[in-house]
Amino acid sequence: MVPMSRTVVYVGIPSRRIMTCTQLISGQKCGCWRRMKLGFIKLVTNGSGRHTGLLLWRMCRNQVSHSIRQRFGSFVLIIHLKSLKKDFMHDGVGFILKDVEGRELGRYAFQYWAACQWGAAVRAPASLNQTGFKFDKQGRSGWHNQAVLTFSRSKGNWENGYWSNNTLISTINETKWKHTVSFLNHWQKDHRQFMVLGFIYNVIPDEQMEQHPNFIHYQFMSPSERQTVPGVMNCSRLTCIRPQARDAYHSFGNVLAFQHACPFFVSEVIKKATGTDLFLFRDENHGGIQSLLREVEPVELFAPAKRAQDYLQAGKLNMKWLRGDDSEGYLVIPAFYDAHGHPLEQEDFVSKVHIVKPVDRLILGHDEFSMKKMKPIKYHKKLIKGQRRSAQEPYVSL
Repeated sequence: MVPMSRTVVYVGIPSRRIMTCTQLISGQKCGCWRRMKLGFIKLVTNGSGRHTGLLLWRMCRNQVSHSIRQRFGSFVLIIHLKSLKKDFMHDGVGFILKDVEGRELGRYAFQYWAACQWGAAVRAPASLNQTGFKFDKQGRSGWHNQAVLTFSRSKGNWENGYWSNNTLISTINETKWKHTVSFLNHWQKDHRQFMVLGFIYNVIPDEQMEQHPNFIHYQFMSPSERQTVPGVMNCSRLTCIRPQARDAYHSFGNVLAFQHACPFFVSEVIKKATGTDLFLFRDENHGGIQSLLREVEPVELFAPAKRAQDYLQAGKLNMKWLRGDDSEGYLVIPAFYDAHGHPLEQEDFVSKVHIVKPVDRLILGHDEFSMKKMKPIKYHKKLIKGQRRSAQEPYVSL
């Protein structure tokens, strides 16, 4: 086993693509380090010191895959990993390798996370220029929203207890394990941008929402309560939904973009490896996938990136919304993904953006764990007739 207790994480930026590698204090280095001719700077990890033993899968894939095959004996257990902290939940996917007699050979925990200063702490992607926009020669706007796929190695426990709430999903054989390894090698290349919030427009009227089979209730937040919740949850009204299939959210309105964060990565890997859809998985404990969709009103969708500068110069944008400012103004969202989570543009500079007006409402799709933490429904009020929201005038693309 490679010692895991003390590591320093570095990042190289060739063509602005984040790459990580571990330089062990013990003096050991992975083979790819000697082959690379890059300048390295220290990686910003948003204050988290728990991502130990990190290796970039894409850089080390040949060496790591060979090491895994050498140690593999009989079967692999697939685990949905959760790290639960105050006001913070992080998802990962774990693999426990066992020999023919059932003895553990080792385990790997994979995670997809924001490898940039603001990625996981703001409500929308941050521009490279915090007070405006930065454009390249092709007129594309630049964004500071990179993601990285990493893994750690351990034995007998998950990173000394960092992953504390874990669920066994399935057991796979050697063939499926090799296919999963290949999938992991390629997945990050097409999912290089992190989005902590999804966005939805043309939301159905409240009367229809309340008739939906998965509707639970509305939750209202006072100004004082809004100061104590994570920024992505900061809104006056939450529409709470039971765990459901991801595609079911399209019945609430037009999804502009889903979240593209750690739970989505886990669901993709587990579905590839086992065929299990985590959105539909139920174990009365950690089933389902939590989803966040902020309601917006569209102004221009898939607009040329330069249009963002036009709105900024006209004084129509709220550049501080992503950090919690709810003043009047439009929001610019880069078109990284489509309405079904498929990648569109994955470079840091994109040619298309969405101009939208944020609405002070959020659709919160619960998982089984978060439902258990909810207060009894009697502490939440439904809207009276006069408070109900009528349908928005549907947005029609020209």
